[in-house]
Amino acid sequence: MITNKKERFFREFFRYWSGKFNLKETIKIRITKENLIAAADDKSEYLYYNQKEINKLSYALLVDMIFHEIGHLVNNLSYDTRGEKISAEYAAENFAISNIEEHYPKYLEKVLESLYNEIKDTSENDIYREAYMKIPIVNKYFKTKGIN
Repeated sequence: MITNKKERFFREFFRYWSGKFNLKETIKIRITKENLIAAADDKSEYLYYNQKEINKLSYALLVDMIFHEIGHLVNNLSYDTRGEKISAEYAAENFAISNIEEHYPKYLEKVLESLYNEIKDTSENDIYREAYMKIPIVNKYFKTKGIN
């Protein structure tokens, strides 16, 4: 059951853009209580999201997250080894950033700041750090913040 505006936005934005990128109309959107915000499954059948977590995000970060998950679905890359994870995360976030630059440029600065905050102080996110640093605009932004 849809509980608020952000959840409605999340679902409608995903449906709209997944249609634009010719993804299967059969992708089901499911609520999860797992410790995640949103994730596409590896068979491209479901997009899972946590209601409480998406409600904490700004619209800019919801847009990034949705484009990121669509990027996973569009690219459909393996996610087994460390190298595959880096490649898949690079492809998904590069897809997201490219679409934000083209369609929602006013959100770009907030998204870059969020990516920076996600990886700045922890080695837990080294896969994301390595993936994001391959995206030229993200790399440039991170360097201005002292991350090389």
